[in-house]
Amino acid sequence: MLFIVVALFAVCWLPLQSYNVLQAVFPSINEYTYINIIWFCCDWLAMSNSCCNPIIYGIYSVR
Repeated sequence: MLFIVVALFAVCWLPLQSYNVLQAVFPSINEYTYINIIWFCCDWLAMSNSCCNPIIYGIYSVR
């Protein structure tokens, strides 16, 4: 269960953190046409991790 939670955390937060690094290195990416939609999808995926954790805990916990 711990491995699944950690792997899901990494998968959910990697796109947003990658965007933040790219934004710091290449500030011109904010001028792209659909960058706001890309940022929204990355942010939504990162925040969805909080919704997935209780489901994982419920499925894989020992009763």
